[in-house]
Amino acid sequence: MTIQALSLYDGDVVRSNGRAEYISGTACEQQLLEDGLALVLQEWFLEPDKGVDWFGIFELPYSEKLFESEVRNYLLDHPQVTEIVRIEIETFDRRNRQASAIFEVKTIEGNLEGAVIL
Repeated sequence: MTIQALSLYDGDVVRSNGRAEYISGTACEQQLLEDGLALVLQEWFLEPDKGVDWFGIFELPYSEKLFESEVRNYLLDHPQVTEIVRIEIETFDRRNRQASAIFEVKTIEGNLEGAVIL
């Protein structure tokens, strides 16, 4: 099943000739995964159970494994993801509440790489 979504850039809808642009396939899946991973738990009032408890993770003692585990769990819960190829933690700075990871997954639409930057 091919999914489609509005194309976003820095959280804003991309427009061309005054009309909103749509994306599908792996580009759409990449956008959905990256935006979902960046969502803080209870941040979106319409679905407060969506997102990752990033504040909780940053308050706990440093644990790269915990950070990787949260990314892995989110990716595995996504219905389009069929396999995780790799997850690479680039930074995890608890003091400044910054973290980033690169992931590569196989999806129904094909393989894709994405990143989460907090």
